[in-house]
Amino acid sequence: MVTLKSITNDIGLEYEGDGNIEIIKVCGLEKLSEGGIGFITNISSVPALEEIYDTSKELTDQINIDKVIMIQPKGLDTPFKNRIISDDPLVTHVQIAEMLNPPVYRSGKIHETATIGENTIIGDGVTIDPKAVIYDGVSIGEGSVIRAGVIVMNDAKIGKNCILYPNVVVRDSCFIGDNVAIHPNSVIGGDGHGYYQRDGKNHKIPQVGRVIIEDDVEIGSCSTVDRGRLEDTIIKKGTKIDNHVQVAHNVEIGEQSLISGHSAIGGSTKIGNNLIMAGFSAISDNRKIGNNVIISGAACVAGNLKDGSFVGGTPARPFKKWKKSVAYIGNLSSLFKKVNKIEKSVEELKKLK
Repeated sequence: MVTLKSITNDIGLEYEGDGNIEIIKVCGLEKLSEGGIGFITNISSVPALEEIYDTSKELTDQINIDKVIMIQPKGLDTPFKNRIISDDPLVTHVQIAEMLNPPVYRSGKIHETATIGENTIIGDGVTIDPKAVIYDGVSIGEGSVIRAGVIVMNDAKIGKNCILYPNVVVRDSCFIGDNVAIHPNSVIGGDGHGYYQRDGKNHKIPQVGRVIIEDDVEIGSCSTVDRGRLEDTIIKKGTKIDNHVQVAHNVEIGEQSLISGHSAIGGSTKIGNNLIMAGFSAISDNRKIGNNVIISGAACVAGNLKDGSFVGGTPARPFKKWKKSVAYIGNLSSLFKKVNKIEKSVEELKKLK
């Protein structure tokens, strides 16, 4: 049984309240339950907390707040008697979530229905699940997990402590670093969209580059990272890519970037560190994007962006200008009415002459 006292001993923090209360799960502020643990950084930033727990009797009648645990900074006054005192409640909440929800099961064994090619290097403690296919010349680092139906093709290299979820495909010669997670049905190293036209026909250009994924990268479900035409497609350390994202051939994405779902990056685009790319956004091909750039949702970037740019709209432009443009569009009907009145006034003045 995990108690308030035992878990704070494990993470080295102080607690207030009943040390013997059992902790069952982590939860959000609006879905607190008995035995649940939530977090709050500043009560002024979450006005719903005071509204729910100070004035509403409906929720407090449904749960016993004395059996709820809250992670919060020292000195913050909340209705919760059972508290974990933390300088960074979010980090503590994540830490406890990991403790209550252990990592994926690792058997450290190769299932009898998996297919393992020749000249492979399989590190210590690697788990390979049913129906996985490991082609010739593949290397898999220690502690990695290859789930059911995964295909890793010739001469690809997988680092240590990676997890490839069901039906991931890693094409020939691609390189994946340590601590990488790739979620179901994603394809790493598929051919880029490279063709040339002669006499009205499309002819394929061989895609002979690789994909290089550095350490601590995570790629969501059903995403695609195309191999380079001649040079490599590179995703650098710590970058996190959401579901249904397209990364085209020869793209380079810098460190610690965040790319949300249904986004697309055109071929040969080079991106600096710490990109934030919101959902449904796109960058056209052959662009240069600086460091610390933010691209808002559904924006389409058609040009280069300097360090620190914050853009929105289609085509993307500085965010403040885009907001003003949207506001103007919303006022077009009233503007048309004013213009019509002015035109009528001008016509009447002409008649008086």
